[in-house]
Amino acid sequence: MIQSNKALYQEINSIINALKASGDIQFAKKLSNALSISTIPSEILGESRLALEELSKTDLPKKLNIESKVSETLNYLNTIL
Repeated sequence: MIQSNKALYQEINSIINALKASGDIQFAKKLSNALSISTIPSEILGESRLALEELSKTDLPKKLNIESKVSETLNYLNTIL
């Protein structure tokens, strides 16, 4: 369970690594860009949420067996935003 922003970033990086390992550079890049889009935390979190919501609407999380990671990360982001 994610309980801090540090854990959130670790989880997002884990998702990025899973996407890269599968060869899906498009979503890996979207999430990576979301983490570096700004120096303002709320923008980073908002962009990360948008990228994860888009990812969750595809079959990739199920295919890569990262559905729970994506869901937990989105739940945390929805709670703090």
